[in-house]
Amino acid sequence: RSSISCAVMEYSKLKVAQLRDLLKEKGLPTNGNKGALVKRLEENEVEEPEAAAEGVEVKEENNAAEEDADADYDAMKKSDLVEMLKERGLDHSGLKSELVERLKDADGGE
Repeated sequence: RSSISCAVMEYSKLKVAQLRDLLKEKGLPTNGNKGALVKRLEENEVEEPEAAAEGVEVKEENNAAEEDADADYDAMKKSDLVEMLKERGLDHSGLKSELVERLKDADGGE
């Protein structure tokens, strides 16, 4: 069980966008708040302990995943986009297309 608590701590340190990327790579739902995302990842670790070893490969692929993130925002529900913007401390008002653009700018606009 101590390995589970270690996973909890690691996931809770990640940003919501990173948690969603991990869930997407595992073929799991990406909706919900940060707590729900962390819980979903923890439950998956219990079911698939080998997934932790794949985390090393995931880190190396993060740059490629960031390029795919733009298309993923378009496929998301507006409520999920609003949640992501809130988690990042960004303005979360406006049309869905504006929210998508705001997230894209935040990802690559630094």
